[in-house]
Amino acid sequence: MENKYFTPDIENIRVGYECECLWLKPEPRTWNKIKITEANTETYLELSVEDVINRTKTGEIRVAYLTKEQIEAEGWKFWQTNRICNWYKREMFDWSDKARDFYGYVIYGMTLLHDPEKNKIKIWFDFTGGTPEDSCMFEGECKDINTFRTICKLLNIK
Repeated sequence: MENKYFTPDIENIRVGYECECLWLKPEPRTWNKIKITEANTETYLELSVEDVINRTKTGEIRVAYLTKEQIEAEGWKFWQTNRICNWYKREMFDWSDKARDFYGYVIYGMTLLHDPEKNKIKIWFDFTGGTPEDSCMFEGECKDINTFRTICKLLNIK
C-alpha cells in the first residue's frame, strides 16, 4: 500500500475516534496522534468533535490504515501470511454454554483474515463440526482501527 493514511469521512468522526492532527505550532508543523473528546478542549492529545470536523475540511486530520501491529494490540495473534493477506487467531477459553453456536457446536476461537491492499477483513468462528463459510460473522471493508474496534464491539469480541 503506497499511502498509509486517508482523510476520514465527516460522518464517521465521533467521541473516542483516534486520528492524527497537523498542528500549527510549534514549528515545524507535525502530525500528532489525538483522540476526540466531548469537551471543548484543544490540547496536543485531544480535540472536540467540532474542532476535528473543521480541521478535516482543511486537510489537517488524517487516519492511518489498519496495520498488523494495531490488530495484534487488540488481542489477535498473528498466524500466517497467505499471498497478500494476513491471518490472525483469537482463542476463547470460555467452554460454557455461552461459547456454543445456535446448533450447539463448541466455539473454541475466531479467525481473522485481513487484506490490507483492499482494506477488507473477514472474521469467523472456529468451532467443532463447521467450516469458515458456515460461521462467518463479518466480511467487508475495514480501513482503520476505529472501524475495527466498532466491528469487534458489535460482534461482542472482547
